[in-house]
Amino acid sequence: MRALRAAGKVGADNMLTSDAFRNDASVVRIVLPEGVVGVADGCRGCTWDDGTGAFSGCLNLVEVVLPASCTSIGECAFWGCSSLTTINLPTLTSIGVNAFYDCRSLTTINLPTTLTSIGGFTFDGCS
Repeated sequence: MRALRAAGKVGADNMLTSDAFRNDASVVRIVLPEGVVGVADGCRGCTWDDGTGAFSGCLNLVEVVLPASCTSIGECAFWGCSSLTTINLPTLTSIGVNAFYDCRSLTTINLPTTLTSIGGFTFDGCS
């Protein structure tokens, strides 16, 4: 299992960049540090058969832990993370279009009461 290193992948706006770990099969577990406020949109202009989000294509990613400071998950962020089973969403207010598209192993997700916006097709292809 590869340890996640977010250094250099968080922009000046404290958002994880849209391509931070795209297609990195060595990532199994992600714990984003406190201070990260969101995962940037990655789908702008993508086609419907590929994801271009921060973790899209991380085929071995199983678990994601977001800090309390994280309030948004951008478009296509976890597109095609077919092994993802667990994600915590402590204070999330928005989830972008296709954020969890084709996350086939994601069977249960607890949505926080702070959530005010969920984009279309967010959970398409999930169990």
